[in-house]
Amino acid sequence: MLISINLVQVPVRDQRSQVQHFTDMIKSTRMPQTNRKISATKLVLLLCSSMTVMAGATIAPALPLIESYFENTANVEMLTRFVFTIPALFIVLFGPVVGFLTDRYGRKSVLASSLLLYGISGSAGLYLDSMTSLLVSRALLGVAVAGVLTCTTTLIADYFYGREREAFMGKQAAFMGLGGIVFLLAGGALATLSWRGPFAVYLSAILVLPMVLLWIYEPDRKAITAENQEQSTQTIPWKNINALYLLAITGMVLFYLIPVQLPFYLKEIADSTPPQIGMAIAWFTMCSAVASVLYPKIRRKLSYSAIYFLLFILIGIGYMSLGLINDYQSALGTLILSGLGFGLFMPNINIMLTKLAPEHVRGRIVGGLTTCLFLGQFISPIAAQPFISHTGLGGMFGAYTSAAIFSLLLALIFLIPKNPFSFDSASR
Repeated sequence: MLISINLVQVPVRDQRSQVQHFTDMIKSTRMPQTNRKISATKLVLLLCSSMTVMAGATIAPALPLIESYFENTANVEMLTRFVFTIPALFIVLFGPVVGFLTDRYGRKSVLASSLLLYGISGSAGLYLDSMTSLLVSRALLGVAVAGVLTCTTTLIADYFYGREREAFMGKQAAFMGLGGIVFLLAGGALATLSWRGPFAVYLSAILVLPMVLLWIYEPDRKAITAENQEQSTQTIPWKNINALYLLAITGMVLFYLIPVQLPFYLKEIADSTPPQIGMAIAWFTMCSAVASVLYPKIRRKLSYSAIYFLLFILIGIGYMSLGLINDYQSALGTLILSGLGFGLFMPNINIMLTKLAPEHVRGRIVGGLTTCLFLGQFISPIAAQPFISHTGLGGMFGAYTSAAIFSLLLALIFLIPKNPFSFDSASR
């Protein structure tokens, strides 16, 4: 079966809970029955995950070229950055809607529709020739990404439980990073041909769509298990969930200082080419993927709060160093620390939220997380712009060093015994 139960060193009460969950999922889910189908289902979930968080970053190496092509357009500097971030705004707007549809009509149908829209809207930059139409296509891409990320994360929470869920969500975050590497390298290479080149990468969603139709299995909504009946009468822990939503927004504001601003920063300090920019962001995402793969082992040693403390320290030191360097090679070195920090962020917050979310509203709660993650992406360039305008991206008082100080201060919150996020015990 796709679900495995880890009963090693687990209290008796937790053992009963895991066994009950296992029994319920067998009854309520049309799961694959062979090892080959199990592997295919896992692969499809990971491939879908790879096309989500870094979807906008595919065109990052081409941003300076897009700005040059539309140089006669009013406010082109800000609009070029919105070409990158406008998908996030529409993910914010449609994340809750997608979450509702996922709970109401099923994960598989929403996921398949989202992948189709992803391929069509994402690749529209291959032929569109105005900034307005380009922004519209990027808005539709945002709706598609909201569907893909919400459905994929919800399905992982449906299929897995306990340590198995933690391990697979670590792999999910790693594939988000690895997908970013592939997309960025492809985008950087294609940007050398034309600013339109990177938009071809989005056609990969069309290739994944048949795999979803063949190997994704829909949990049966009509089979209400004893666990779900019990959960439906429970009070949803909104206080804890809202705290995670706020943290998701904050983390993504910091995260997107790399894919949004780094291309311009590297151009400024080292006159970097699009392939070099793509390589730098890919290096950052690779470091992130390494940390995500290691997450299950780190989680066995540290609490959720301790992991947050560690990752914000890494981000703070990495950004402080990045803001004070002035060459390409040094920039690559600083990206190691911040990449490792962000690699721990996604699995930590995903696991905490899915453990807090009852199954009958899981899609909606995960949809809320999707909204918050990409609200942070949309806010990021807006929050950074005052620093960029007055002090620049680098330097002692630039955007990166200011973000570093904020990150280090944020890390200190997690040293407080009863901090707003100290609810490890609240997670089932």
